[in-house]
Amino acid sequence: MVVRTRSPFLAGYAKLPGMSPQKIAAALRGIARERDPNLKAQKLASLVCAVFRARGIELVVVGGSAIEFYTDGAYLSGDIDLCQLKPATPIPLRLSQEIMGSLGGTGGPRSWQVAGLFVDVLGPVELSARSPLRKLQAPYGDITLVAAEELAVERVLIAVYPQPNRCAINSTSKIPSIPIDQPISWKDWLAGRKARREISMQLAPGGSRRKQSSSDPRLKKLFKGQRGLPFRPTSELSGRSGV
Repeated sequence: MVVRTRSPFLAGYAKLPGMSPQKIAAALRGIARERDPNLKAQKLASLVCAVFRARGIELVVVGGSAIEFYTDGAYLSGDIDLCQLKPATPIPLRLSQEIMGSLGGTGGPRSWQVAGLFVDVLGPVELSARSPLRKLQAPYGDITLVAAEELAVERVLIAVYPQPNRCAINSTSKIPSIPIDQPISWKDWLAGRKARREISMQLAPGGSRRKQSSSDPRLKKLFKGQRGLPFRPTSELSGRSGV
């Protein structure tokens, strides 16, 4: 007789009440059908954060992905970058693989393809800003975004060190401010899409997508020679104008 016991490395990550496999499957089908690149990324980030949260792990959207969410796609990252917010110690790699496997993710151990997008699940986040993290109440659960101030300083540094980086300079100019004193509802987020894009375009005209990066081989393979889904024109966004 074989007695199976739970790995001691996973003992602190017991499953909490969360989405059922049926709800996850339905969510993945909806995300796969979404053609708006920004909404697709936000919905997938919401789902990934929800399944990790059900295991007691909080993730935060960082880097170019966070800029994409703040600007409603005026800057497009091409993938979703997530870092571990809580707990402070790195989560077991085996657990991360188990969770991403429940989403039908392929690849790994840190870079995954899910519902037609790439998701990078990285290590503990490094934060310097004192301003609070932002919360977006998305369809499948809250998304935590690294503070806009953190992104601005990070991108300014990348733009000039160790050598000038025009892409980083462009992305820095596209980070508008949003409310920080309370979570943003999904309804309000959708209503402000056009305004956020127009503000970003005033700061730096023209949609921005990196011309090249180390992720090019996987992105171009997934998106038929492009670095992401087609850029959605501002005129097609919902919400009231902010100009």
